[in-house]
Amino acid sequence: MDRGFPEVDFRNVVFNVWKEVLHTPPTKRQYEIAQYIERGPDPSKSPWEYPNNLIFINAFRGIGKSWLTSAFCPHALDQWRDLNILVVSASKPRADEFSVFTKRLINDMPWWSHMIPSEGQRDANIAFDVAGAPPGHAPSVKSTGITGQITGGRADIAILDDIESLNNSMTILAREQLMWRQKEIISAVLKPGGRVIVLGTQQSDESIYRQMAGQGFQTRIWPVRAPDSDWMVKNGSNLAPAIAAELEAGELVPGDPTDPDRFNELDLQAREARYGRSGFALQFMLDTGLADHLKYPLKLSDLIVADITPQGAFERYVWGRGPSTLLDLPNPGLEGDRFYGPMQTLGAVQPFQGVAMFIDPSGRGKDETGFSIVGHLNGTLYLLSNGGYRAGYTESTLEALCREAKLWGVQRYIHEDNFGDGMFGALLAPVARRIHPGTIESVRSTGQKERRVLETLEPIIQQHRLVVNRSVVERDALIEGDMHSEQEELSYKLFHQMTHLSAERGCLLHDDRLESVAGACAHYAMILKQDEDETYLERNRERADAQLEAWSASFDRQRGPKGPTEGFEREWHDSEQW
Repeated sequence: MDRGFPEVDFRNVVFNVWKEVLHTPPTKRQYEIAQYIERGPDPSKSPWEYPNNLIFINAFRGIGKSWLTSAFCPHALDQWRDLNILVVSASKPRADEFSVFTKRLINDMPWWSHMIPSEGQRDANIAFDVAGAPPGHAPSVKSTGITGQITGGRADIAILDDIESLNNSMTILAREQLMWRQKEIISAVLKPGGRVIVLGTQQSDESIYRQMAGQGFQTRIWPVRAPDSDWMVKNGSNLAPAIAAELEAGELVPGDPTDPDRFNELDLQAREARYGRSGFALQFMLDTGLADHLKYPLKLSDLIVADITPQGAFERYVWGRGPSTLLDLPNPGLEGDRFYGPMQTLGAVQPFQGVAMFIDPSGRGKDETGFSIVGHLNGTLYLLSNGGYRAGYTESTLEALCREAKLWGVQRYIHEDNFGDGMFGALLAPVARRIHPGTIESVRSTGQKERRVLETLEPIIQQHRLVVNRSVVERDALIEGDMHSEQEELSYKLFHQMTHLSAERGCLLHDDRLESVAGACAHYAMILKQDEDETYLERNRERADAQLEAWSASFDRQRGPKGPTEGFEREWHDSEQW
C-alpha cells in the first residue's frame, strides 16, 4: 500500500540524533544517504513506489550507514505506527545490535518517548512494538541473521544490513545460498508495496552486490575518494549525484577524500596501508572490477632486499625506490616490477628478538614441503630463508629442515596440521632433538587459502615491513630439479608465486613456499603492532641511558671522571625530523 510522502524531513531528525548522541553535526555525505534512505532515487515520487522502494546503499566502510538506518526506523514508525520492520544481517548478533540501538533511541530521545512500548506489548531488545501499534503477529521491529528463521514473517520494510561477510561469501555455493535467502525476503516476507533497503560493502570481487541491478534495485555508490576515469567507466552510472556534480565542477579531483569530515587524507592513507590496495579498493572505493595492479597486489618493489646474517640485522631499514636502490636481480614478477635495496640503514646490527620456522608439509608428488624462516626486530619482519623439498616426509627432508633451522638459530618450529593429525610434528621431533632442539607446535588453517595469504601479507609488504635476505632471492632464481617447461619451473619460485597471487581460487599452480611465508608472518602478527620508528628510538634511548648509568657509576666509584669515557655515544633523533 502506498503510504504517500513523509511529513518530516529525515535529515532534520539525523541532525538532532547526531547532536544528542555524537555531539557533532552529520557530514554532507551522511545527509545525502539520509535523504536517499527516506525518499529513494526520485524524490518526486513516493518512497513506497517502484523503483524508490528497492534501494541499495553501497557506501564505504565507516560512513555510518547502519546508524543512519537505525535512526530511520523510529522516524518511520513515528509517522506510520502500523509498520513492521525486519532487520537482517550476516549474523544474528550483528542484527540484534541494530535493533538494540534502535530501541535505545526510542527510549532515550525525548521526541520519541511517546513510542516506548506500553504494558502488554512486546518489549524485547530483538523484537519489540511501539506504543500505538495495532495488534499483530509481527512486532514493530524484529532482528534476525540471514541464515535464521525468516519464512513466515511479514514486513513493510526489510533492512538488509551487511548480509555479506567473508565467512558466508567465500565460495560460489555460499554466495548462491546468500542470494537465495535475499530473494526469499523480497518474494515471501515483504508485504505488497513494501520497501527493501540494502546496506552493503563488498567483501570480494565476486560480491553478491554486483547482482543488485539485475534484481531491480536502484544502486547508489559513495566511494571514500573521488574516483578516476577507470572507476567511472565501470561504476560511474551509479555514483552518488552530489559527488559526480562536484567532480564535474572541479570542486573534487580524482583521489580527493569525498567526506573529509569523516576521513581525511591521513586517515585514508593509514587505512589503505592497513587494508592493502585490493582490500581498500573493495571496501572503501567499492570497486569489484579490479585492474591487474590491484588483482595482483603483492609487488617486488614494496620489499626491501638486504644482506642479512644469522648474527642479526640493522635496527631500521628505510625503504626507497629509485635508481640508487635498484638491484640487479632476476625479475620473476610482472613487467616493470623490480627488487630494491634499502635507501638507508639506521642503528647498529642487533640480534633478532625472535626467530621461527614455518613448515607447510606435503606428501610425495609435485607439491613441495615449503618452509620459511622469519625473524623479527623492532616491529620489522625478516625473511631469512625460504625453500621447498619434494621428497615428502623423508628423513633427508626433516634433517635438511633442522640444519637450516640451526643455521639461523630458530627457536620455534611451526607446521600446518590440516592433514595427518599431528603426524608431521611427531616425525620432526626426534630429528630436531638430535640436530637443533626447539619448540614444536601446529596450526590449523581455515577459509580460502588465497584470501588468507593475501590478508596476511598484503598489509605487511605494502607497509615495507618485510625485509628479504638477498640470498633468498638468489636461491629462488636457481633452477631446482627437472622441469618440463619454463612455466613449470616458474611455478615453484617464491617470488613468482608472490607476484601472481590473486583472490581467485586456484590462481597458482603451486603455492607451498608462499604459504609458508604467510604462516611465519602470521605467527608474528602481534609484533607488527609496534611502530618501527618509535621502537628504534626507544631502544636507542634505553641504550644511551644504560651507558649514562655505567658512566655515572664509574664516576661515583672514582670520585670523579675516570677520563674520556670510551664508547659513550648517544645517538639521538627527534621524532619530528623523521
